[in-house]
Amino acid sequence: MAGAGNVISGNGLHGVFLTDPGTTGNRVQGNEIGTDASGLVPVPNAGAGVFVSNSASNNTIGAAAAATPTSGPAPGGNLIADNDGKGVVIGFGLADNAVGNAFVGNVIFANVGVANNLPFAAAFATVPVLIMILYLLAARRLGAFESL
Repeated sequence: MAGAGNVISGNGLHGVFLTDPGTTGNRVQGNEIGTDASGLVPVPNAGAGVFVSNSASNNTIGAAAAATPTSGPAPGGNLIADNDGKGVVIGFGLADNAVGNAFVGNVIFANVGVANNLPFAAAFATVPVLIMILYLLAARRLGAFESL
């Protein structure tokens, strides 16, 4: 990117597309991807917000520090929201060798499907764990473990 603060929205495919061997050392920082400049109005890209594939490696998408849900992207982080595809795609298939790419300090939300919004997907991944804990507590309370 030419510099931070770009609005990368309304494209016919992906917002940012890093692909092929030799695509290395790029920095995508401080951008609004899938929204207007305010970050409040959706202007979706037709594909993913950020798509890294086909051996593109050692690129930095975001900041040097983590984002927080209340303060938004960390300095240098991107806002990746409202895209018609996934928020972030790393690799395309098992044979893709897109390695060493850093995604840090971004805020990613409201893209197509909950599983595509990395912070929210992590929250939903805890649901099966909570169900198992509740099941084990109920089994213990009913005495299912006393004879073991």
